[in-house]
Amino acid sequence: SLLVFLDADDIMRPSRVEAQVALAATNPTAIVGGCWRRHPAGSTEHYETWANTLEDPRGLWLEQFREVTVQMPTWCLDRRVFLAVGGFVESPPEAGEGEDLIFFQRHLDLHGESNTAVGRPSLVRAGTPADPVLLYRWSPGSGTARVSRQQLLRIRTAAFERRVLSQPAWKRFAVWGAGRDGRSFMSELSADARGRVAAMIDVDPKKCGKTYTNHRYVPPFVVPVVHFTEFTSIAALVPPGEDEVPRESKQLLPVVVCVAKRRKGPGEVGDLERNVDTLGLVEGDTLWYMM
Repeated sequence: SLLVFLDADDIMRPSRVEAQVALAATNPTAIVGGCWRRHPAGSTEHYETWANTLEDPRGLWLEQFREVTVQMPTWCLDRRVFLAVGGFVESPPEAGEGEDLIFFQRHLDLHGESNTAVGRPSLVRAGTPADPVLLYRWSPGSGTARVSRQQLLRIRTAAFERRVLSQPAWKRFAVWGAGRDGRSFMSELSADARGRVAAMIDVDPKKCGKTYTNHRYVPPFVVPVVHFTEFTSIAALVPPGEDEVPRESKQLLPVVVCVAKRRKGPGEVGDLERNVDTLGLVEGDTLWYMM
């Protein structure tokens, strides 16, 4: 049997169930989401555009640590998938727990690797921006608005540790972004994971060439900040206490980007994604976007 989600104040389009049931039949271990249109129109234009234009299913997968890439009011999934994940974390509405994000990340914990191994998606989407499955109502007092930014980051960072930092290639890594988001991300890492951060990367000349120090920890956490054009330097690649080795024998460290996409800022050389691309890393493997 299938579970089809719908918030009480949203409006379902007539073709929704038919379209999602068809997708669920061929993707039995996926969350089937759908394109939606905001009501009232234009209430959250940037978010609506992002959610509805992610490439399906690749974009839904690659941005899994930025947000819930298929929004919960559009979900359709096999009851067995729901039960295997363990259902939702139950909490009062005012608690701001982020139940949908927790479920989304647990689903990827449970099914992501096995689905990828057999070439099946874990996230798919019905409808199109021009023909959405749902009119998704927005109001200032919605449950989503009650979940703090830090709580959402905490959930996403924990999932990133479980699924990415557990991989041997990520034994040492760098954090792109020496601003608020990069520092917040590192504060949510476990002590072990934080100790594996070899460098922070930035474009701002006022930050680069210095160190970031957090005195909340004993001993203080200290990490160099390097300009992205200098990231291949030995200083950013060699763990503290290890002898330097020839540059050509080292591989570039993997990177997690903690700057919002399409962000511009001081010292910018180009758009964020274009700068990141110069590193030659592989998104979804040695490169992930967190914000």
